[in-house]
Amino acid sequence: MIETPVIEPGPRPRGTRWELASSGSLQAVGACKQWERLGSEITRGFDKLDHRLVSSEQYREQGK
Repeated sequence: MIETPVIEPGPRPRGTRWELASSGSLQAVGACKQWERLGSEITRGFDKLDHRLVSSEQYREQGK
């Protein structure tokens, strides 16, 4: 079992802020990947919509 160090209030040991920053940046990178994935899904959705719009315009042209 891993022992979790108890963080005492008071002056922080050197390097703590960097560790927090690096873990935060890792989380940020993860969030960026999620947003990229979401963005590509949204783009794919718009491409499908765009295809439908074009096909409906072609349908109208044929109906005239």
